[in-house]
Amino acid sequence: MKNIVLALIFAGLCFVSCEKKETLTDDNDQISVETITYQNKEYPKETLFELMSKSTGEQIDRLDYDPVKEVFLIKGHAIELVPSKYIQFELLSKN
Repeated sequence: MKNIVLALIFAGLCFVSCEKKETLTDDNDQISVETITYQNKEYPKETLFELMSKSTGEQIDRLDYDPVKEVFLIKGHAIELVPSKYIQFELLSKN
């Protein structure tokens, strides 16, 4: 019985982790970006994440993609990505 419960929990975890979610992180090959343009200034992504971490008071280390709304999110902040040589974005809203 214990094995069945563990199998169900594992299956649930696999289902949750299989939802489509793209992230911008150092260890993720789906999106490779080294420089981000924010408010007309270019930043290495790590520097920008540090600045945003300080301004929000939360650790920012990745961008999440919501395929339904077609927006990128940083900790609940909607981000608009503009196709260009560098990714440009603006904070659109707080969820």
